[in-house]
Parts: sequence; C-alpha cells; structure tokens
Amino acid sequence: MTMSLQTMLTSYAKKRPEEFPPGVIYKNSRKTYTFRHPFPKAIFHYILLPRIDGYDKWLAFPNIKSDLFADLRAFLAYTTQKEGIQVLTVVKRDADEMVKDVEQQMIEQFGFKWDVLVGFNTYPTISHMHLHIMSADLVSERWMKYKKHYNLFNPRVGIFRFLDEFLPWLDLSPEEYKKKIVSFGDELVQDYLKLVNESPLTCFRCGATMRTMPALNKHLKAEWDELRRRSLQEKEFEGLYTMEQEENNGQVQGTSAVNDHSNNPSQDNESEGNGNSQDQETSTADDTPNNANKDNEGDAEDGVQDGGSRKRSHRDGSQEVEEGHDPKRARATVGNQ
Repeated sequence: MTMSLQTMLTSYAKKRPEEFPPGVIYKNSRKTYTFRHPFPKAIFHYILLPRIDGYDKWLAFPNIKSDLFADLRAFLAYTTQKEGIQVLTVVKRDADEMVKDVEQQMIEQFGFKWDVLVGFNTYPTISHMHLHIMSADLVSERWMKYKKHYNLFNPRVGIFRFLDEFLPWLDLSPEEYKKKIVSFGDELVQDYLKLVNESPLTCFRCGATMRTMPALNKHLKAEWDELRRRSLQEKEFEGLYTMEQEENNGQVQGTSAVNDHSNNPSQDNESEGNGNSQDQETSTADDTPNNANKDNEGDAEDGVQDGGSRKRSHRDGSQEVEEGHDPKRARATVGNQ
C-alpha cells in the first residue's frame, strides 16, 4: 500500500466539501464525511470519518488535536471521556442516517432489506479513524480475494468491533471508563497478523468453515441468495394474507348488513306504519271544519274547484250540484243565475 493511500483519509478529513471532485463525497454533515469504499467488501460498503480542523474550526472538533484521530485505539487512549462523548455521539447520529440510506437502496435494488454492520476495524490499514457501514452479506468476489480481507470484517474473528459496543462506555464513571480503555488497549496488543492469517474461514452467518476463499465466496453468495428468496417469499405471503383478510372483512360486513335486515323486519314495518300514520294524521287535519271553510273561501274567490263534485247555493235558496270540475259548466251556471 502506497503512502498516499495510507494518508488519504487524513487529507480528506481536512478538506472543504467544495474541494473534492464531483462524486467523491457520498454524504457530508458539519462534522463528518461519508464515502463509498473504494474496495467494497460487501454489496453496500461505506466509510464515515470525522472531519478535523484543517479549515473552519467551528465546523469540526476544534478542541481535539488532529493526530489523535489516527485510529480508534489512539483516539480512546489519548482523549478525555468528554471528548469521546462529543465525537462518538456525532458519529452514531450520522451513521444511523446512513443505515436508513443503505436500507432504502436495498429495497429499491433488491426488493427487501437485510442487516447492516456498523463498526470499526481495530487494526486499520489506512490512517485516520473511520467507521464502516456495510451490508451484512460480505459478498464481494472481486475484492474479497484473500483470507485477511475477510477476517478483517468477520465479526466472529474479533477485529471488527461494533460501534454500539463502545457507546455504553461513555456513560460510565471516569474510573470505570479508564479501566475499559486500558482493557481495550491490552486486547489490541495481540499479534494482528497471526489473528488475521490463522483464524479459520468461518461464515459470519451460519458458522460453517470453508477451506478456500473461492469456496467461502460461493457459500456467502448462496447464503445471501437464500436470504433474499425467503424474504421475498415472506413478503408475497404477507401480501396475499392481507388481501385475503380484506376480502373476508368485506364479506363479513356485507353478511352482517343482510342479517341485520333479516333479523329486524319490524323496523321496516314500523317505518311504514309511521308513514301511514303521518299520512292519516295529515288527511284528518286537512278535513277539519276550519280547513273546509278555507276551501269554501277559496271557491268564492275563484269560482272553480280542482277536484270532486260540489254544491252551489243560489240566492233564491235553490242548490245545484256540479260534477267533474268543468269550467264551461261552471260559467254556464253563473250565467243562468
């Protein structure tokens, strides 16, 4: 690995966003940068790093010396607990946003989402502390060629450590926090090369051991294919179940309405009875003497009635019965008078 690659992230952490070529930064906040990993060890693989004070100090972490960001071990050993809280809280916040981003990409590209690994490589090969955000499949036949490539990111080996492992330390008392840091440093004194090269090629998901990297890559791909098949099948079953439930609910509601109608016919009869009663009451009210007098008053004014037969009294005491509302006959009668 060339020196320029070893120090690449440190130089990136000091730059302003506008100083990068287009497409280099995937996402940035006031405190962190996120990049696509140039040699991805999974279907989705990003690295998130804290920005340092190479420019506007108010944007980064002005109270922390930039060389303390060399790696996680140096950062925890030489910063205060308060500084640790300051940085790791920001890293956690921005990492959570990236996890949501990755999950959305999973759904858009593959139709389902699976776990995301968020953690540090405690023996990094590139300077400047950075967090890996990668899909939990480790499927990368192109870049996963050697045993060390895989064991660096296999959580079973112990070199890859989850971010959530360190966050509870921030809530400890100062004395307990120091003990944790010392213990963590002692763990990292182990022979890194021996741990990477002599650990077996064990599937991080099922624990199966493979003898060669090609066999492991094939196994990891088959594991992911099966995970995808099961997940899509479950989604299909859930969709069918939901449709069936909706249909059943609709049928039940329709049946309930029919049953209610059948079981309570008296309601309709009562409604009809009430309607007839109202009609009868109306008719009775219309037939009262007062209403009859009003009709007679109308007859006197109009000289014509619109229905039935009626008697007309003359001044001489004679009466005449009119039939059928015939206007001509009515006029003739008036004329005869």
